Amino acid sequence: VDPLATPLPMLEKAYQHYEDDELPRPAVMEEIAAALQSADALVCVSAEYNHTIPPALTNLLGHFGPSFLLNGKPAGLVTYSAAWHGGRFAAAHLRGLCGELGLITTPNIHSIGAVYEQLDPDGNETEIGSAAGVSRRFERFAMQLEWFAKALRNHREAHGVEWGR
Repeated sequence: VDPLATPLPMLEKAYQHYEDDELPRPAVMEEIAAALQSADALVCVSAEYNHTIPPALTNLLGHFGPSFLLNGKPAGLVTYSAAWHGGRFAAAHLRGLCGELGLITTPNIHSIGAVYEQLDPDGNETEIGSAAGVSRRFERFAMQLEWFAKALRNHREAHGVEWGR
């Protein structure tokens, strides 16, 4: 879900705060909620904006948590920055926000520093990106996220998620 392409207003009322007499919720919220509910894992991709996550991403996530849609699901964090630190400041903030929403973030963060040097405008790895191991690090990140997705899905199915409702 691209926060810039999703017509959500500034957060006034989160998905889980709608009462029965206020249903149905706005259609865009229901579409995103259906995608979140059906997902076994999330990948949160974030640029770094003033050493934190962009306001549009904060607004999007704020509409859906903490709620049954996210509790006990893993989230893999991918951050990028024009600087060589690769969005690590944003990742630290995003990890905290995800935890408050009920998501369990994977240990590894896939960060891409100097993004304009490591990826071309179409998102393909450049020679510099190849030398820095962008694809290799992403494969490890993806394997870890898949492991957490399967493990946590199995546990949710066997035991449910009763906390945070």
